[in-house]
Amino acid sequence: MRQKARRWLCAWAGPSQRREARESSSYLQRQPKQHGKSRRPGMAEAVAAVAAWVGSAVLASGATVAAATAAGLVAGAVTSLAISFAVGSLMGAIFKPRTQNGFAAEAQGRTQVVRSNVQPRNMIYGRAMTSGPLIFAASTDGPGGKKNQFMHLVIALADHECDGIEEVYIGEEPIWLDEGQYYPNSSKYYKTWGESKTFTRAIPGGGLTEVTVDVGEPIYSFVSAVGYRQPFDYAVEEYGYSVSWSRGSSTVTVRGMSPDVLSVVLTYEALREKSYVRIKKHLGAPDQGADGDLVAEVPGWTWDHRLRGVCYLYVRLEFDADLFPNGLPNIKAVVRGKRLYNPQTGNRYWTDNWGLCIYDYLRDERGFGCSDSDIDLQSVITAALISDEAVPLGGGIVQARYRCNGIVMSDKSPRDNLAELVTAGAGVVVTAGGVFRVFAGAYDIPTVTLTESDLRGPIKVQPRTSRKDLFNVVKGTFVDPSKYWQPGDFPAVRNATYASNDGEVIERDIELPFTTNSVMAQRIAKIILERSRQSIVVEFPAKLSAFQLTAYSTVKLTLEKFGWTNKVFRVMSWKMSEDGGVDLVLNEEAAAVYDWNFGNATVVDPAPDTNLPNPFQVEKLGQITLDSGEEHLILSQSGVVTSRMRIRWPEPQDSSLSLTGRLEMEYKRANESAWTALPPLTADTTSRFLSPVEDGAPYIVRGRYVSTIGVRSRDWTYSPIHVVVGKLAPPSNLTGLSLTAMNGMANLTWNAATDLDVRNGGQARIRHTTDLVQPSWGSAIDIGGYISGAANSAQLPLLTGVYLTKWIDSTGHESPQETMVITTAPSLLDLNVVETVQEHPAFPGGKTNIVYDPALNGIKLIGAGLIDDQGLIDASGLWDDQPAVDGLGEIDTVVGSGGWGLIDSLGGIVNSGTYTFAGSVDLGTVEKSRLTATIDAVSFDTGDMIDFRYDLIDSWGSIDGDRINDTVVALYIRTTADDPAGSPTWSEWQRFSMGDYEMRACQFKVVLESGASTHNVVVTALLVSIDMPDRREYARDVVSAAGPQAVVFSKPFRIVPAIGITAQNMANGNYFTVTSKSESGFTVNFFTSAGTPVSRKFDWDAIGY
Repeated sequence: MRQKARRWLCAWAGPSQRREARESSSYLQRQPKQHGKSRRPGMAEAVAAVAAWVGSAVLASGATVAAATAAGLVAGAVTSLAISFAVGSLMGAIFKPRTQNGFAAEAQGRTQVVRSNVQPRNMIYGRAMTSGPLIFAASTDGPGGKKNQFMHLVIALADHECDGIEEVYIGEEPIWLDEGQYYPNSSKYYKTWGESKTFTRAIPGGGLTEVTVDVGEPIYSFVSAVGYRQPFDYAVEEYGYSVSWSRGSSTVTVRGMSPDVLSVVLTYEALREKSYVRIKKHLGAPDQGADGDLVAEVPGWTWDHRLRGVCYLYVRLEFDADLFPNGLPNIKAVVRGKRLYNPQTGNRYWTDNWGLCIYDYLRDERGFGCSDSDIDLQSVITAALISDEAVPLGGGIVQARYRCNGIVMSDKSPRDNLAELVTAGAGVVVTAGGVFRVFAGAYDIPTVTLTESDLRGPIKVQPRTSRKDLFNVVKGTFVDPSKYWQPGDFPAVRNATYASNDGEVIERDIELPFTTNSVMAQRIAKIILERSRQSIVVEFPAKLSAFQLTAYSTVKLTLEKFGWTNKVFRVMSWKMSEDGGVDLVLNEEAAAVYDWNFGNATVVDPAPDTNLPNPFQVEKLGQITLDSGEEHLILSQSGVVTSRMRIRWPEPQDSSLSLTGRLEMEYKRANESAWTALPPLTADTTSRFLSPVEDGAPYIVRGRYVSTIGVRSRDWTYSPIHVVVGKLAPPSNLTGLSLTAMNGMANLTWNAATDLDVRNGGQARIRHTTDLVQPSWGSAIDIGGYISGAANSAQLPLLTGVYLTKWIDSTGHESPQETMVITTAPSLLDLNVVETVQEHPAFPGGKTNIVYDPALNGIKLIGAGLIDDQGLIDASGLWDDQPAVDGLGEIDTVVGSGGWGLIDSLGGIVNSGTYTFAGSVDLGTVEKSRLTATIDAVSFDTGDMIDFRYDLIDSWGSIDGDRINDTVVALYIRTTADDPAGSPTWSEWQRFSMGDYEMRACQFKVVLESGASTHNVVVTALLVSIDMPDRREYARDVVSAAGPQAVVFSKPFRIVPAIGITAQNMANGNYFTVTSKSESGFTVNFFTSAGTPVSRKFDWDAIGY
């Protein structure tokens, strides 16, 4: 058993606490009585010197006492010096300096669990906070064999039966338990928390905009709801729903869904609750039985372990690192102590009446062990009645005059304990004639008057207190329940008149270990202050007429010599003299000493002791926000652009947490259940990055603080769902676009890209359209090839029309808006149209995954599905009811076919198709030609039909549908220098929009591509023009024959060229003729003026194509 306890304590405690908990056998068995009846005064003993009104401090300070004779007559005398000594020593005992082993140290020690084999027993009067010896400790395993999960502690609170255990404190946390309740349900040791869970509710077929989901267990907190149009397809998630739920309920209502949502994933915290403490109270009845749970759960504790007459707590703690970060906590309780006997009524009950507490201690065997015959019961009854007197506090509120609440320890002598007890009543306990008499701090109306006729000798008067014993301010400590029953300072009681008389402020400290109310402490302090100023002390040698007086009774003095008439004094010393008289020592007394005006009280502490936060209550982390985007992208060392998510939260309000605490954070995707922990941060951090994260994925982050002692925030703080934008964010629009025409080329320049994922892995995309009226990205076609996103210029064919540009980032996202430049400048080279190849409007060429749509007057991609894969074809209108299948025209218009959507789009659009031009072009010879394409195309979404839209029209981005950016129309060419009618060798297909080619023949095809299953493109115009530049042939200084001179071109022209002749040596009247002009040459003749052929030198030029 000890070994188990040791292991458990080591698991919970730090190095300073790692020691073995042992059974305290010395406490389980009755200890020998330390103070018995032999300590009380015998009947033959008479004590004339009494304790002062503030308590039996004279007894504690060693003031002079005299022995009594057997006959009870007092012998001895008290001189004036003895009187001074007695008063001085009395004041020293009352106002003794505070020490580390004094009241404060004792009060603190009494509220700590003690692990010791030897511990003094205690008695509790009234109500007090106390702990005690740990008399038994053992650990046991938990469910599932979890080692040392429970620690069982038995803590003795009092060595007697108590009336009740009101509050139990674990550390500084109060635990409230109703009668018969063992498990607290309101303190921090009763934990309610959330366990992160996800729940998926399928919605077969969709069609709902609101759904109520029962997750099957109570909900602690709700985090998020995510709708999926297709299961777990991030591209079709929905967020921002209106959600209704309540803690403890199992249902969640989600509103605002789209009807096509097929499932909803809920992220929530399931309610979990558990008490980590079980507390059982045992009051110490004489017939008390053993605790059944302790017997059942801990081997070694048997039914014989009853602890009769011992008030104790049995506490079972379940290990939890957050609740017990520093090991075993201190356990203490507020206890209603002994039930007291009232000699007036003959009843025994619980009370904190000061007079009855004194009476009980005098009778208890651990006190003085007196019988009722040793006590003046009438004085007890009077003191009890005075203690119950109501003192008005203002506002109709009253307070009992004197209460006694505290703990008496058996390791002190009964005299010391009694000295502390009497402070709570501003009274005294005196012995006279072998009988104890109890006096509460109250004014007694005197019934005896002494005059000069009662003197038997000279009187001595001490008119004032010595300077060293003066004070005009009383301050001190009392037991403050608001400070966990530890000593606290009560507001000082002052008297300005006394301070003025004294010439300075003189303070004195007092300790009130059995007073638990600030106002009551002030009342007692006021009595002490006022009593100290009643400074006249009289030595009165009286005749036997004073025999009727008793110690601490009041008496009137009428002495004409001193001007006293019925002046009240209190008997401080009473002794029989040797000559048969009575020697009295009298102290000035006044009824005003005990008066109380509530206006003199200070009821509120003007300066609280501390405003430090509770170290066991850690504040909750503030709101967490998430964001991502282009500005948070980073470039890895490998050159890959990576998405990050920034996490932000506010600073903690607790400055100590900022300095020494840490922050725990976890994250997960919204549709997952497992959380992933992030490295801890210091608590003063307010942001961090999570990387890498998946673009388009929904994330949730949660966090909590951990204090320097390991205590965590009670609840997690959750962020809203955030869908990572990252590289999904469209790049910025391209800026600074300009065009310069040069040598038949368009030189385009623009500003450098600002987006990281454009500069790294992105590109500039350029399109062209001949539409100068309403140019658009969707109606334009790509021109040019790949252009790096790091480039800021490109050279493309110069075409009349509009050049449109966008950035495309590394993941294929385009700029939101195209940037365009328009040119109407023709080619600077003179070109001549040789041939035009036009495929529209009939498009007679070959089609692969391409269909001609007469309704759209163009070609488009076909659907990927088969009609045979659809339902009953008759459901779309009976084919037999149609006049002729061939005459249906547009099959999409078949009656009732709306259930299929567009039949041409069944199964989704194919991703690509090819249209091959109907024939090839043969130039006859190898020529250098410029080829220019003209294409008109429009992209559209086959799935975006008004009948398919469920949302309110106000929420539509465009009534015409969203812009389609993922379709491509690309024209390709291949060429040959051979006769295409023979066995030509063709080049590879290459993409073009305009270019110069040296060839004899060429063929064309166009490829249509789609990036989405519902996106299509229709080509309505398809034209290629073949142009040739002007060609010039010439010769110089050619000498002709005297007759026809034939000139043959080095290469025939396609048309008859323009021919120019320049004769060089012509005579007057000579002339020439040019005949037989053709594509391959001409003939020139020179003649004299008489028409005779002649030879001449000439230059010739031929310009054509």
